Amino acid sequence: LYVVHSSDSISPLSLSLSNFCMWSQLWQLNIALQKCSVVSFGHDSANNSYSLGSVLLNRIHDICDLGVHSLHYASIAAKAFQRCSLLLKGLHTLDISTLCR
Repeated sequence: LYVVHSSDSISPLSLSLSNFCMWSQLWQLNIALQKCSVVSFGHDSANNSYSLGSVLLNRIHDICDLGVHSLHYASIAAKAFQRCSLLLKGLHTLDISTLCR
């Protein structure tokens, strides 16, 4: 799992993937490249491509972990954001010291 916050972070991610590939070759550990893929969460990160060694990693849009799909998580987060926005719209002040009394 690696988080890319901006286009400046792309190079460290590619370097980490390269280092991982070299480490696995040094220790003679095979990587199941057919099981490796890239998933992006957000708007700007979908244009980057990554590779392990000479193999370009597949880009997927949904993952399933323990029977729960990532699209389900995105739906829950969107609903929570909407409810928080409605709550903040109803407040007459956004001053933290007043809200925390």
